[in-house]
Amino acid sequence: MDNWRCDPLRVGHSELDQDSLNDLAEKSLPEIMTAAIQGTNEAYHDDGRPTADLHLPQVNEFYLGQLFQMLMLATVVEGRLIGINPYGQPGVEFYKKNMNRFLGRR
Repeated sequence: MDNWRCDPLRVGHSELDQDSLNDLAEKSLPEIMTAAIQGTNEAYHDDGRPTADLHLPQVNEFYLGQLFQMLMLATVVEGRLIGINPYGQPGVEFYKKNMNRFLGRR
């Protein structure tokens, strides 16, 4: 995300260091998240697995709507590629029947 809604806070230092996180003291959450993403991408690359980073300029209704629409379309394409009907919902009817049974409805 390009625009943070508040100043990135730094991780504090603990005298007891019970969780061994003092190594991260004075690092900000954006720095930690960036390192986590880079570490994940490198691990996937080393294992020959594909990965993608999704970048949102801001977190708001417009960009989240675009993200959700892209993910819905990706689900449809993936379903078609693996030979299933992505619009079929056989589990929905089963869960409705089970839910109604648990609620004492027939």
